[in-house]
Amino acid sequence: MAAYWLVLRLREALEKTEFSSMQIQQLRLRLLKIGGQVVQTARRLWFRLASGYPWKNIFELVHQQLLADTC
Repeated sequence: MAAYWLVLRLREALEKTEFSSMQIQQLRLRLLKIGGQVVQTARRLWFRLASGYPWKNIFELVHQQLLADTC
């Protein structure tokens, strides 16, 4: 159920981008399978993406839209 919700939210967040018509396998490869590092502190969770990640701006856009939807 959580995976289905994530896909629906991704599709909504990507409506006006080049990723809007991609199949779920392509979205998974380009947005969810990212080389990076997760750092957890007492109060925060940090995601450090690889500097060579080509779709960083799309990832940030989706992240901001998902945050806005939860508030």
